[in-house]
Amino acid sequence: MLRATLERARASGSGVYAQRAQASLVRVLIDRGQIDEANTLLRPLETAPRSGYAGNRWLANVAARATLQLAQGQTAPARQTIDAALAQAQDPQVKHS
Repeated sequence: MLRATLERARASGSGVYAQRAQASLVRVLIDRGQIDEANTLLRPLETAPRSGYAGNRWLANVAARATLQLAQGQTAPARQTIDAALAQAQDPQVKHS
């Protein structure tokens, strides 16, 4: 159902809804152990501009990346992902929307 929702959102040109559906699908794929597909869908969410909805989803995407790394047994990289995000969030030079 999430795949169909994602495709409908993309077809309608609704970027916000497509990002929501894609982020939800990433979490489901991680839970199901479909790591490669989750990784493929997560990459564009991580590179999206940090304004509007994408900016609000930034931390959730960071958490998804760390969860994906943990699912692959990559504890140290997961910790680095979270630590880097926390440092960036605290950096006064970084613009948050």
